[in-house]
Amino acid sequence: MLATLHLFRAFLTRDLANRYRSSALGWAWYILNPLFLLSVFTLVFSTIFGMRWGGGESGKLLFALNVFAGLLVNSFFAESWQRAAQSVLGQPALVKKVSFPLYLLPMVVSFSALAHCVLGLAVLLAIVPFVMDVPVVQLLYAALALP
Repeated sequence: MLATLHLFRAFLTRDLANRYRSSALGWAWYILNPLFLLSVFTLVFSTIFGMRWGGGESGKLLFALNVFAGLLVNSFFAESWQRAAQSVLGQPALVKKVSFPLYLLPMVVSFSALAHCVLGLAVLLAIVPFVMDVPVVQLLYAALALP
């Protein structure tokens, strides 16, 4: 069991490191990607389409934040399901080994997607107190209840 945990940690570290390795900004994409996604959703839905959540001028940003929150959950599940199947098919040398735990490959991909989702949630939780009149403590309780 301990060897499997070390193997899991090594595969997860490799997956997280390889995700944005060839990009110019590297690890900064883990934070910049959700920020860019949130800014595009704010621009498209509130400025171009004129969608609002509630009334007033802050309704535009609230709508974008709600769409972004739903998109975080959707992208987590979509990425987990799509990459989990590819992780098993893409590693034929590991799959053919008798002693290799096959459940580890989809689990690593799911935890990698979860790490990406948690960073997006951190971006969301950092922006919400500036838009809404919600205390940060309530947001942290809500974030802990989410997973």
